[in-house]
Amino acid sequence: MRALTAVVGFALLWVAVGGELTTSAFVLGLAAGGVVVAVLGVRADRLPPLSRAWPWLAFVALYLWEVMRSNLRLAILILSSTDRMRAAVLAVPIEGDSDFELVVLSNFVTFTPGSMALDVSDDRSVLYLHVISHEAPERLREPLTRLADRIARLTR
Repeated sequence: MRALTAVVGFALLWVAVGGELTTSAFVLGLAAGGVVVAVLGVRADRLPPLSRAWPWLAFVALYLWEVMRSNLRLAILILSSTDRMRAAVLAVPIEGDSDFELVVLSNFVTFTPGSMALDVSDDRSVLYLHVISHEAPERLREPLTRLADRIARLTR
């Protein structure tokens, strides 16, 4: 049953990403999902329960909200006086993140307008970001640390 859920979920994702809500697009998504499930050897007993998907869906909703807010803030910042802009490199402390957690956090930051992940320290304790803000860059550090903690809770 979980493998079927994975195939249907893949088909819905296929339709959402493709932006084309047609029967043929959904059937093609089902076929592609079936191939992915078969090739990757997805077994029903190895798939996480659907209840683990809800926190990720909430995270995706939060991400989309943050992208919209960032777009609006950046547009206002650009259209207003440019002397309010403060570009900076910001060091955000992170704790023991796995490669997957670092990729999710870095992509979240990079795909949010006005910020970009630059590097991770050698000891993996600091993520360096380039930010454009009208606020003091230090004020951005705490929300990003909370975001890293939220990603860690999702992936562990």
